Amino acid sequence: MGYLDCKTSFGLKVHTTLGVSAPGIPLGLINQYVWAREEKNLGIAKQRKKRETQEKESQRWLDSLSETQQQIPEDIQVVTIGDCEADIFDLFAQSRSPNSHLLIRGTHNRKVNYLEEKQRSGHPETKYLHQSIREITGLPR
Repeated sequence: MGYLDCKTSFGLKVHTTLGVSAPGIPLGLINQYVWAREEKNLGIAKQRKKRETQEKESQRWLDSLSETQQQIPEDIQVVTIGDCEADIFDLFAQSRSPNSHLLIRGTHNRKVNYLEEKQRSGHPETKYLHQSIREITGLPR
Protein backbone atom coordinates (compact mmCIF):
# COMPACT_ATOMS: atom_id res chain seq x y z
CA MET A 1 0.00 0.00 0.00
CA GLY A 2 1.04 3.53 -0.61
CA TYR A 3 -0.20 7.01 0.12
CA LEU A 4 -3.26 8.43 -1.59
CA ASP A 5 -3.46 12.20 -1.17
CA CYS A 6 -2.08 12.76 2.34
CA LYS A 7 -0.01 11.02 5.02
CA THR A 8 -3.10 9.64 6.77
CA SER A 9 -4.72 8.15 3.68
CA PHE A 10 -3.42 4.81 2.41
CA GLY A 11 -4.31 2.65 -0.54
CA LEU A 12 -3.65 2.14 -4.22
CA LYS A 13 -4.33 4.40 -7.18
CA VAL A 14 -6.14 2.64 -10.04
CA HIS A 15 -6.77 3.81 -13.60
CA THR A 16 -9.14 1.46 -15.41
CA THR A 17 -10.09 1.38 -19.08
CA LEU A 18 -13.40 -0.46 -19.40
CA GLY A 19 -14.88 -1.56 -22.70
CA VAL A 20 -18.65 -0.95 -22.89
CA SER A 21 -21.00 -1.60 -25.83
CA ALA A 22 -23.24 1.14 -27.27
CA PRO A 23 -26.26 -0.13 -25.27
CA GLY A 24 -24.14 0.06 -22.09
CA ILE A 25 -23.21 -3.58 -21.63
CA PRO A 26 -19.77 -3.98 -19.97
CA LEU A 27 -17.48 -6.02 -22.22
CA GLY A 28 -14.41 -6.21 -19.99
CA LEU A 29 -11.20 -4.42 -19.11
CA ILE A 30 -9.05 -3.05 -21.90
CA ASN A 31 -6.27 -2.26 -19.45
CA GLN A 32 -5.66 -1.23 -15.88
CA TYR A 33 -2.82 0.63 -14.16
CA VAL A 34 -2.31 0.24 -10.41
CA TRP A 35 0.27 2.24 -8.49
CA ALA A 36 1.07 3.66 -5.07
CA ARG A 37 2.50 7.05 -4.25
CA GLU A 38 5.62 7.21 -2.14
CA GLU A 39 5.76 9.53 0.86
CA LYS A 40 8.34 11.74 -0.86
CA ASN A 41 5.75 12.50 -3.59
CA LEU A 42 3.14 13.94 -1.20
CA GLY A 43 2.45 17.67 -1.16
CA ILE A 44 4.25 18.45 -4.42
CA ALA A 45 1.23 19.13 -6.65
CA LYS A 46 2.63 22.49 -7.78
CA GLN A 47 5.91 20.85 -8.76
CA ARG A 48 4.05 18.10 -10.62
CA LYS A 49 2.34 20.68 -12.84
CA LYS A 50 5.75 21.77 -14.15
CA ARG A 51 6.79 18.25 -15.18
CA GLU A 52 6.41 16.71 -18.60
CA THR A 53 3.30 14.58 -19.04
CA GLN A 54 5.39 11.40 -19.28
CA GLU A 55 6.52 12.00 -15.68
CA LYS A 56 3.00 12.50 -14.30
CA GLU A 57 0.12 10.26 -13.35
CA SER A 58 -1.86 11.84 -16.20
CA GLN A 59 0.30 9.85 -18.62
CA ARG A 60 -2.13 7.01 -17.83
CA TRP A 61 -4.75 8.70 -20.03
CA LEU A 62 -2.43 8.70 -23.03
CA ASP A 63 -1.32 5.13 -22.40
CA SER A 64 -4.93 3.98 -22.09
CA LEU A 65 -5.89 5.68 -25.35
CA SER A 66 -2.96 4.03 -27.14
CA GLU A 67 -3.84 0.64 -25.68
CA THR A 68 -7.48 1.04 -26.72
CA GLN A 69 -6.50 1.88 -30.29
CA GLN A 70 -4.26 -1.20 -30.45
CA GLN A 71 -6.95 -3.56 -29.15
CA ILE A 72 -10.12 -2.27 -30.86
CA PRO A 73 -10.55 -2.90 -34.61
CA GLU A 74 -10.80 0.21 -36.79
CA ASP A 75 -14.32 -0.65 -37.97
CA ILE A 76 -15.65 -0.15 -34.42
CA GLN A 77 -16.39 3.37 -33.15
CA VAL A 78 -14.60 4.16 -29.88
CA VAL A 79 -15.44 6.98 -27.50
CA THR A 80 -12.95 7.58 -24.70
CA ILE A 81 -14.80 9.18 -21.79
CA GLY A 82 -12.74 10.98 -19.18
CA ASP A 83 -13.27 13.07 -16.09
CA CYS A 84 -11.69 16.48 -15.56
CA GLU A 85 -8.30 14.84 -14.89
CA ALA A 86 -8.27 13.89 -18.59
CA ASP A 87 -8.53 17.54 -19.62
CA ILE A 88 -4.88 17.73 -20.67
CA PHE A 89 -3.52 19.13 -23.90
CA ASP A 90 -1.38 16.09 -24.68
CA LEU A 91 -4.46 13.84 -24.76
CA PHE A 92 -6.24 16.08 -27.27
CA ALA A 93 -3.05 16.41 -29.32
CA GLN A 94 -2.31 12.67 -29.42
CA SER A 95 -2.93 11.16 -32.85
CA ARG A 96 -6.01 8.96 -33.00
CA SER A 97 -7.48 6.68 -35.60
CA PRO A 98 -10.60 7.96 -37.43
CA ASN A 99 -12.85 5.70 -35.33
CA SER A 100 -11.59 7.18 -32.05
CA HIS A 101 -13.33 10.10 -30.32
CA LEU A 102 -12.92 11.90 -27.00
CA LEU A 103 -15.60 13.02 -24.54
CA ILE A 104 -13.81 14.80 -21.70
CA ARG A 105 -15.26 16.80 -18.84
CA GLY A 106 -13.54 20.15 -19.11
CA THR A 107 -11.52 21.70 -16.32
CA HIS A 108 -10.42 24.77 -18.25
CA ASN A 109 -12.43 27.25 -20.31
CA ARG A 110 -10.75 27.03 -23.68
CA LYS A 111 -10.85 29.84 -26.19
CA VAL A 112 -10.88 29.59 -29.96
CA ASN A 113 -9.41 32.28 -32.22
CA TYR A 114 -11.14 32.67 -35.55
CA LEU A 115 -8.66 33.52 -38.29
CA GLU A 116 -11.32 34.78 -40.71
CA GLU A 117 -12.08 37.65 -38.33
CA LYS A 118 -8.38 38.44 -38.00
CA GLN A 119 -8.02 38.61 -41.76
CA ARG A 120 -10.94 41.07 -42.00
CA SER A 121 -10.26 43.34 -39.03
CA GLY A 122 -6.68 42.57 -38.04
CA HIS A 123 -7.85 41.24 -34.65
CA PRO A 124 -8.85 37.63 -34.01
CA GLU A 125 -12.35 37.02 -32.70
CA THR A 126 -12.08 34.98 -29.52
CA LYS A 127 -14.87 32.82 -28.13
CA TYR A 128 -15.00 30.10 -25.54
CA LEU A 129 -14.95 26.67 -27.11
CA HIS A 130 -18.36 25.75 -25.67
CA GLN A 131 -19.88 28.85 -27.33
CA SER A 132 -18.46 27.83 -30.69
CA ILE A 133 -19.80 24.29 -30.36
CA ARG A 134 -23.27 25.57 -29.49
CA GLU A 135 -23.28 27.82 -32.56
CA ILE A 136 -22.18 25.01 -34.87
CA THR A 137 -24.60 22.41 -33.49
CA GLY A 138 -27.50 24.70 -32.60
CA LEU A 139 -27.60 23.45 -29.01
CA PRO A 140 -29.52 25.60 -26.50
CA ARG A 141 -27.66 27.61 -23.89
